[in-house]
Amino acid sequence: MKWYLLILLSFLFVTFEVAFPPSWQLGNSHPEFALLLAVYLVLNARRADTLYAAWLIGLTKDLFSTGRLGTHSLIYLAGALLLLRLRRHLYREEILVQIAVAFAAVFLANMAYLLQLSLLMPGIELGDHLRRVLVATLYSTACAPIVFLLLDAIRRPIGAYEPRRLY
Repeated sequence: MKWYLLILLSFLFVTFEVAFPPSWQLGNSHPEFALLLAVYLVLNARRADTLYAAWLIGLTKDLFSTGRLGTHSLIYLAGALLLLRLRRHLYREEILVQIAVAFAAVFLANMAYLLQLSLLMPGIELGDHLRRVLVATLYSTACAPIVFLLLDAIRRPIGAYEPRRLY
């Protein structure tokens, strides 16, 4: 994996996520592009590189967020550990599997962030935040095929595997 390219991509994805036009947002929610990058790499990159990559992408997101430093990096790292355990059982080359994994990853990561937020700030309104989690999950899932196809175009430079051939 070319780490300078990963750092550049993670800054690019997080910048696009932060600067997402308000007119494109749905219900005050936006797609989780950085998390989609992490999911793609965990599904397709070398096993040894995936944990570092997920942690680095989460740290990049932490640098752009107003929350506690390290929250996203730990959530992304935990998600990468879980996904690595499941990866060998998945047919990773199928786009529907990638979309389902993206849906689960975005939902679980947002719920983990909401859990830590509710523990640190007990008086927050959970109903509105749960709605935002669901909208962000569906929006990210809708954007996942486009993001994954774009990342497939630069598969080799970022250190992702070539897809297996079934024939």
